[in-house]
Amino acid sequence: YQDAANYLTGRTDRLYFLNGFKWEDQLYEGDNVAEAWRDPYNDIFNANVVITEIDEAALGVKSEEDRKRVKGWGYFRRAFANFILVNQFAKHYNSESSHLDLGIPIVTDVDPLQGSVPRSTVQETYDFIESDLEMALDLLPEVPREFPKFNYRPSKVSVYATMARVHLYKGEWEQSRNAAQQAMTIIEDNASIGLIPIGEHNGDFNMWPAQNHLNKEVLWVKDATAVGMHPSNENIFISPELQSVMDESDTRFGIYLVEATASNGVTGYTPNHTFSSNGWPTRNFAPNVPDVILMLGETNARLGDLAAAEGYLKMLREQRITDYVHENSVDQGSLLTEIFNERWIEHMYTGLRWYDLKRRNVEGENISITHMIEDDDDNSVEIVLE
Repeated sequence: YQDAANYLTGRTDRLYFLNGFKWEDQLYEGDNVAEAWRDPYNDIFNANVVITEIDEAALGVKSEEDRKRVKGWGYFRRAFANFILVNQFAKHYNSESSHLDLGIPIVTDVDPLQGSVPRSTVQETYDFIESDLEMALDLLPEVPREFPKFNYRPSKVSVYATMARVHLYKGEWEQSRNAAQQAMTIIEDNASIGLIPIGEHNGDFNMWPAQNHLNKEVLWVKDATAVGMHPSNENIFISPELQSVMDESDTRFGIYLVEATASNGVTGYTPNHTFSSNGWPTRNFAPNVPDVILMLGETNARLGDLAAAEGYLKMLREQRITDYVHENSVDQGSLLTEIFNERWIEHMYTGLRWYDLKRRNVEGENISITHMIEDDDDNSVEIVLE
C-alpha cells in the first residue's frame, strides 16, 4: 500500500485517489470534478425528463407497452442513482437517527435553472428510493428480452434485487430476504439467467463472473472503474487480509487477479488488466446473480435459518472454487463471517465493500482499516479508518 500511495503522490489527475487512500474529509480539490456526485445526478436528470414527458410523447411505431417499459426504466435509474448517492455522501442508514441525519438533495424537476435544492433526510431519501422502485416494478417486464443481450435494460428481476439490497442496507432482514427470493424465483425460472458453471468463464471477457454485457450473471449493467486499476499502475495490490480469506483453488485468483511485483520489490496480487476493452478494467456493481445468492445467505443466517444460508453459500462457492467441498459453520456468527468474506471476494473492485463496512459498523462491529503512507520527510505514517 505504501508504495501505491507514493506512486499516486504528485499526480494531480490522481489526487482524489490519494485523498481517498488517506481517508481525507474532502477528496476533490481545486478544479477536480466529483464524478461520484455529477454522474448520478446526470442520470437523475435524464430519468426525470423521461418520467415527466413520456406520457405525452408520440408513439410512432412503438406501443403502449414500450411507453410503460421506458417509463419504468426512468423510475429504476432514478432510484438506483439516488441509492448510490445517499450511500456515498450521507451517513449510513440508522433506524434510530435516519429521520435526523442529512441525506441528499432529491431532484425531480427537469428545469436546469431551478436553483439549489435542500438536502432531505436519510429517511426521506430511502422512502423516495423505495417509492420509485415500486413504480418501476409495476411498469417493467419480468426480464429484458433476449437476455443477456439486453441486460443493460432494467426489469423486474433487477428491481427485486435492488429492493433486496436497499432493505439489506437498512437492516430489514425479512424484507430483504423476501425481495431477494422474488428475484431468485425469476432467475430459477429463466434458463438464460444464472451462475456461469465453473470452468466456462476463463478466457472470454463476457463470460467472467458477474462482469458485464452479455453475461448471464448480470441482471443489470452498471460499471465501476476501480481506483488504481489502470494498466500503467502495477503497484496497488489486494490486501493480505483479502488474500488470506481466499481459497487457493479459487478461480477468481486467475480471473480478476494476477501476481505482480511492485517497484519497491514487494510481490502480491494486482488487478488483471486483461478484463477490459478500453484500458480501464471495470466491474459491474449493479444487481447480479451472486449478489442475490449472498443476500439470501446473509438474511437467512440473520433470521436463524442456518441450513438455508449454508445452502446458498455452497451454491456460489461450487461455481467459484475448484473441487469445492462445503463444511458447515459451527454457529451463526461464524457463518455470517464466511458470508461477509465471500461478499468481500465476490465484490472486489466494485466499491460495495465500503457500504458493507458502513452498515456493519452501524450494528456495532467497530471494524477499522489501517493504511500506511510516507510523509514529506519519508517517515511512515499510519492512517486508520474507524
